[in-house]
Amino acid sequence: MATVPNSTQLAFEVINNANGVSTGCSAQNVEVGGRWGDDSRYWYKCVGRSLEVDGNEYPLSTSLHVIWDEWKLSVNQSWECDGGIHVKHIATATLAPSCQETKSAFQYINNCEAPDLEAPATVQ
Repeated sequence: MATVPNSTQLAFEVINNANGVSTGCSAQNVEVGGRWGDDSRYWYKCVGRSLEVDGNEYPLSTSLHVIWDEWKLSVNQSWECDGGIHVKHIATATLAPSCQETKSAFQYINNCEAPDLEAPATVQ
């Protein structure tokens, strides 16, 4: 039987309380040959959304950074307003998940869930 790599996945919804826009984010890291990929400098792109203000659409760019061993994640959301003003906010939080393991002869699953949380964003 061929060796199947281990993987870690994270998926969640981001709701910007300031503008009411929600978007989905997900990240995945894979272990191959006993080594996890180094994505410590990588920002995963989230689903693109737009903010509507006075009939004008402003694209929102949202991305996610994960420090897997610490359950720490940062979300970066940015957009441009009229006149070319670029707005960028970053929120960082450490998750406190509860996990449940499922094992068989062929599979090991550690399913973790974290409660909803609110993380204040800082202007960058």
